[in-house]
Amino acid sequence: MQNKDVVQVTWQKPEGEKTLATSSKPFGPRVNPDFIDKVEFKDAGLQNNSIVIRNLTEQDEGCYQCLFNSYPEGESGSDHFYFSKLTSKCSQLLPFDL
Repeated sequence: MQNKDVVQVTWQKPEGEKTLATSSKPFGPRVNPDFIDKVEFKDAGLQNNSIVIRNLTEQDEGCYQCLFNSYPEGESGSDHFYFSKLTSKCSQLLPFDL
């Protein structure tokens, strides 16, 4: 598949519509101030992006998504992950490839 011109990657927890972090061409990687002590970028590239969430609690349990926004198409897809504190496991729900 041909790489798209990704202009922004956004990490969200859809429950409550919380944005954890974003990485974009004009502003680079940024972590939401509410999560500055918990979230850091492992890789902040626009084609390859990953975060680390530290000190997980029961409040962190749930579904997370990584949204890829490209120009001129707009949102081109997302990956979904589910973290369970009971199993201390994070599993990918829906595969997505740019």
